[in-house]
Amino acid sequence: MKHSLLTLIVTGFFSLGLPFLSLKSAKAITINFGHPDADELSEVNALGLDISGSGNIDLSTGLGIDDFLVDNGESITFTFINSLASSVGTFSAVLTSDGNSSTIGTGTLEGFDVDGFSLGSIAIDPLTAIIDVNGLFGNQLLSSITFTSDLNAGRNFTQISYELVSVETPEPSILLGLGVIGLAGIRGLKRKKN
Repeated sequence: MKHSLLTLIVTGFFSLGLPFLSLKSAKAITINFGHPDADELSEVNALGLDISGSGNIDLSTGLGIDDFLVDNGESITFTFINSLASSVGTFSAVLTSDGNSSTIGTGTLEGFDVDGFSLGSIAIDPLTAIIDVNGLFGNQLLSSITFTSDLNAGRNFTQISYELVSVETPEPSILLGLGVIGLAGIRGLKRKKN
């Protein structure tokens, strides 16, 4: 069976295993908020995590906005710096700011995929303290997550754990080689037509 040069080039390209799409995993990281190891946001940033919110971040007794709670419509975003995350889990003490037990810890969690697009928002069960975040979003790699509290409800985040996953970029020599092969293939096709 005779193969065209273009078929051989395409087959060769895919047989390379697309090295620029490979993922490199790192060890699991756990941050305990309100613990002396996580008193400064710069220390949290050094662990590959950026935290922002609808107000001032408070790390004094857990993680909250303007106090020790994420409550009354406040939101907090965890962004994984220069990488993606798998195995994301959070632990939070579930509290209420007004004593109403029917609204304890309610809120929504929104996940963002590798390109920063929303994977949707999921209502969090009021009594759930441990959340398997990746599991909620089909075990996809996440670039960030945002928790938004319902009114009169609050969560005090005490821990987050995650595994950073970086996407390896291609070696310049691989890209150059693919370009040379592609140009040779185009040249060969032009010669064949003449």
